[in-house]
Amino acid sequence: MTQRHPFQALRIVGPDAVKTLQGQMTCDVQSLAVGATAPGLLCDIRGRVQIVGWVHKLSQTDLWIITHSSAIEPALARLRPYLAFSKSKATVLSLEHWVATQSRGGNLGGGRIELGFATLTDASSIDADQPLDMEGLAKAQLNAGVPELGNETRAQYTPQALSLDQSGFISFTKGCYMGQEIIARLHYKGQAKQTLVLLQQAYDGDVNDGQLVFDNKGAKVGQIISGGVSGTVLFLACVNKSALAPTLELKPADWVVVKRFSPL
Repeated sequence: MTQRHPFQALRIVGPDAVKTLQGQMTCDVQSLAVGATAPGLLCDIRGRVQIVGWVHKLSQTDLWIITHSSAIEPALARLRPYLAFSKSKATVLSLEHWVATQSRGGNLGGGRIELGFATLTDASSIDADQPLDMEGLAKAQLNAGVPELGNETRAQYTPQALSLDQSGFISFTKGCYMGQEIIARLHYKGQAKQTLVLLQQAYDGDVNDGQLVFDNKGAKVGQIISGGVSGTVLFLACVNKSALAPTLELKPADWVVVKRFSPL
């Protein structure tokens, strides 16, 4: 049975495609080479992250915003007011004909998009019957510190609080974009009080995205952002940096901090 691909693309086509996304995305869309892909965010006016994704430039008039399937409609809603006054339009593009692989070797041929933790490659160039390793893809995304934002966490955190400034999702040299003033001020003059960590649970318990995280004294120290992969149960969480020094002891005690994505 064919598995549903976890990513989709919002395709922006038209003479104003680059101009529109340049004014909205945190990455430098204008300087992006044709055929290249850059990680980028859509933020609100308060500098809070709404969409985590990648911009792929097929041409100067044809760009894709690749993001998790659950974020496609929020991304479209976020951009719709700006597209209405531009010479460009948006359509949702299925990626069912692509597969995700972590392989960097071999001649994969065909279309190819690098997401950092995985490569999207046209399935027809390797094996159309190759199953999509959903669990492996999810684990690679978690280990790379790339969260998925749901209704509970969307527009709640700055890029710095999610450590996305550490992984190339923001250009600090491009022109204005939504939320830039706050994001730049925090980068140059402030310091985020929160950071992204990868947590591992000792057993397969009941954990939901948006669930609060408490230390061993019962004080709130963070929130689960995304995760829940079978096998090794991994979760990305945004936690207070002060709680991480020198270590983080959570309640219940079966949580372990596997990785930190930004310095304290």
